[in-house]
Amino acid sequence: MRDFTLITNNSELGSGKNGASLGVLSLVTEINKTKIVRLLNSKIIEFDFAISNKTKNNDNPIAKNINEITKNYSIIKEKLQNELLIDNFNLFISGDHSTTASYLSSIKKLHKNKSIGLIWVDAHADLHSPYTTPSGNMHGMTIAISTKFDNLDFKINSTDEETLELWNKLKTEEQSVNFSDIVYIGLRDIEKEEIATLNSQNIKEFKTEEVNNNPEDVALKTLNYLKNVDLIFISFDVDCLDPNAISWGTGTPVKNGILLEPAKLLLSSLVKDKRLIGFEIVEINPLLEREGQSMTNAALQLIKVVSENVL
Repeated sequence: MRDFTLITNNSELGSGKNGASLGVLSLVTEINKTKIVRLLNSKIIEFDFAISNKTKNNDNPIAKNINEITKNYSIIKEKLQNELLIDNFNLFISGDHSTTASYLSSIKKLHKNKSIGLIWVDAHADLHSPYTTPSGNMHGMTIAISTKFDNLDFKINSTDEETLELWNKLKTEEQSVNFSDIVYIGLRDIEKEEIATLNSQNIKEFKTEEVNNNPEDVALKTLNYLKNVDLIFISFDVDCLDPNAISWGTGTPVKNGILLEPAKLLLSSLVKDKRLIGFEIVEINPLLEREGQSMTNAALQLIKVVSENVL
């Protein structure tokens, strides 16, 4: 049984709404209260970007806060490459989805010549670049950074020199993940530019209803599809979950999502694979909760499932 490293990152610069940083604090507080056994003596790595969160600068409409996000990427990558333990299992609790590519880059650096399979459980594809984004929110650009794919065939925005320089700096020195090694689960809110990439790159995808109907089968098929990769990383955006049944406490909720019990069964099957190097949970926003709901509680249940089933 592997030891855990717990990595917390409260950056919310990539989101269009405030509050994701509070989601990190809320979940970590509940984990400490609950005293999850395998996390009691875990190595802890903390990233505190509270000051950056308070000084959001949205002057760049096609890559909001790209300057600060680029700085944070450098901080994250330097620290992780020095402090992540090769043999540990890595549990990431993040504010928004914009910094996930820095984790993948760090893991790639530490495990040279090994391929990474990426399981992206999310209502959104996060395949935009500054050239294609309709919002400018950088939590929707993570996969483009990790795959170094700008999707210029569907360009709708022009970039200035400063943005282009920062964007190219953000993209990892080497491609962290290949499109052929990505599996999407739960997509249901995607733009035409992203659909074009999904189709042109023939990216594997499982629908929400497939998970709700037979989560263990989706897990089996996912792992079989990734049978040739060396390592696996799961990024779980809580907006994949059904807001009516579970919670609206996330920045970009989408109706008709994955239910909690199927989500738990999906993860319990996925994380038993010995190649799993890391799991991330992201985009909890307590400010957006509705009465009687708690995304933090749902996320805590998922963390428990992960901790109990990682080999």
